[in-house]
Amino acid sequence: MLFLRHGESAFNAVFDRDGSDPGKPDAPLTSRGHQQAAAVGARLAGKGITTIFSSPYTRALQTATAIGGVIGAPVRVEPLVGERRLYSCDIGTPASILKRDWPQVDFSLLTEENWWLPAKESHEDLLRRIEAFRAKWRGEEDENSVLAVSHWYFIYGMTGCDLGNTEMVAVDVWG
Repeated sequence: MLFLRHGESAFNAVFDRDGSDPGKPDAPLTSRGHQQAAAVGARLAGKGITTIFSSPYTRALQTATAIGGVIGAPVRVEPLVGERRLYSCDIGTPASILKRDWPQVDFSLLTEENWWLPAKESHEDLLRRIEAFRAKWRGEEDENSVLAVSHWYFIYGMTGCDLGNTEMVAVDVWG
């Protein structure tokens, strides 16, 4: 399975520059982030990706749907690959609004209206969520045809890789 960190968000643009939290709940992609997502779509065209799992955060959905539009793969929201709740950008958008704004996305796994974590997530809880993801999807999908659009903390917890925006890593999720 390929794991991709979402494109540059309005949060990243400020936080990466000076370390301050700009107070942007569910921060969307910047214009640079949109360009990054389109470039990834072009790179993945013809690579056999048939399913895209996306975090429910706007920045991940914008990245995933841009890529899906280029490669012709459906996007399915998987809350387990969401962000660890630490900053303002980790406060999400209610499910009803997301479903309205992205009617082409499969939200069947997003069962809570206010689906984001209510408080900071410990490292141990993040690792339990990673294991829940592995257990849930073990054998359910051909891992070589799946792209998961996620966030730094989830990807780092799963792989130990420190990815920048729109960097990817291949992972043997089931192994």
